[in-house]
Amino acid sequence: MLQKIQNFFLKLREKDEPAKKRWLFALSSVSMALVIMLWGTYVNLTFQNLDAAPEDIAGPGFLKTFNSGFYAVSEKSAGKLSILFDYLKKIAKQKNSITIHSADINFILNDLENLSPKKLP
Repeated sequence: MLQKIQNFFLKLREKDEPAKKRWLFALSSVSMALVIMLWGTYVNLTFQNLDAAPEDIAGPGFLKTFNSGFYAVSEKSAGKLSILFDYLKKIAKQKNSITIHSADINFILNDLENLSPKKLP
């Protein structure tokens, strides 16, 4: 079996470019379909049936849970936003000032030896 596959690919190497491209397209399509089928099988095995709701689980509905979560998040966000706005107001009320100091830079190096000028030819 392995020898047949090796012979197939050796024969495919000697064919012209359009034939190679057709085989590339066909084999890529088959491998992609195989991967999608395996993925679909995996999804079907891992997820439960969503139509049948278990009856032993009792709890609040989606909207009640969503509303309580929304209110909790909005309260925390409102507190953080008020702190942020207070900080931004404080920054906006500040006045800008720029102080420029003269630089004390000395470009003369004391430890350098003197170079004598030379005439170019």
